[in-house]
Amino acid sequence: MTRKGKIFWKTALVLLLLAAAGTVALHVALTLHFTRIIRQSVVPRAQKAFGVDVKVADASVNLFRGKLEVADVAIGNPPGFEGPAMLSTDSLKLDMNLLALGDRVVNIAEARVDDVRITVIRNAEGDVNVMVVEDKLKAATRRSSRPPSPPAERTPPAPEPEAPAPSPRVPKIATGDIRISGRLEYIDYAVSKEPFRLAFKVLIETENVSTVYRPDGQWGKVRVTGCLADDPKLFRFDLSGTVAPLTDPGQPTFQAVAKVAEMDGARIEPFTRRLGYTADSLAIVMPLRCNNGKLDREESRLTLVAKNPRPLKPKKGKSLPLPPEVSVSAVLSGPLTRPNCDFFAGLVQSGFDNAAALFKLLEAELQKRPKAPPQTAEPTDEVIKARDEKAAQKQKELEGLLGQ
Repeated sequence: MTRKGKIFWKTALVLLLLAAAGTVALHVALTLHFTRIIRQSVVPRAQKAFGVDVKVADASVNLFRGKLEVADVAIGNPPGFEGPAMLSTDSLKLDMNLLALGDRVVNIAEARVDDVRITVIRNAEGDVNVMVVEDKLKAATRRSSRPPSPPAERTPPAPEPEAPAPSPRVPKIATGDIRISGRLEYIDYAVSKEPFRLAFKVLIETENVSTVYRPDGQWGKVRVTGCLADDPKLFRFDLSGTVAPLTDPGQPTFQAVAKVAEMDGARIEPFTRRLGYTADSLAIVMPLRCNNGKLDREESRLTLVAKNPRPLKPKKGKSLPLPPEVSVSAVLSGPLTRPNCDFFAGLVQSGFDNAAALFKLLEAELQKRPKAPPQTAEPTDEVIKARDEKAAQKQKELEGLLGQ
């Protein structure tokens, strides 16, 4: 080997050793000081972006295995809201593919979030904490995306129309299997003096959901299941569907079907009493199609299905029978955050289905009833007069015969 070759290999070996030593040093530094780095760097930026308090109790990272673990995370509420933290979790674990970072894509092969608690609060003024944070993020995105203003001129140009707000900058993230379990609670201070509370236990499972388009064009899969936290048997729901890459989370594109399992009629009678009817069970089916944050009215609807409906106070005598299954629908349209429910259009469609079932029921009832004997028509005045004249003529003829 020549002298130049020896120098080259020695230099390469030294650089390789330095790179390995630097990686080990970085790993050790992150292992020992990662929590402090998160608190001093990430947390202040998050607080500024969200406009709320952010707390992280502990965090750890393993560069060699590509694992990240965070414990006891809490995101508080914006000013003007009382109650539990907007979001908190006991444990967050990420399994990342560090080789994909060269493409500037964060590849999360697997993630587990346990006991996450999300609290949606509506204050007395009607504002919602989640929406307030979202508006603040959009405002921050517009400020960061706005180009610098040109230097002042003596004769200012005519004002140009305001350009539409740019889409938020979404980091490039590709995920594999994600599992999030926890509790979703809604607290409303605007409906009554005492706050109205409603809580659900939720399990979210996703597969291949990302913010970048995949080469094969495949959509991600999502499934959300849950039940009432206080009464799991009363209300259980299941949503499953597919979602396109979330290039703008505020305007998603997806297709899904949400179902609420049959609820016992006796359990929900306090809610249906105002309508004057009850049923053996009540279920909800809701197919959804959303394009860029807007519901497609041709494929999105909410349908209530009642089995064996009947009035709470039956009227005396025979009343119009009801079909064994009645459905009432509402067409959904408009923005996903504030959907419009068109009950009239839904009633027109469901009305045909209910009418067909009702006609079949009436036909069956008519076949069961005994047929009445045929009734002869009453004679008219002309028929009575002709009959009397004929009887009088026969009487005269009889008298003539007797006189002879």
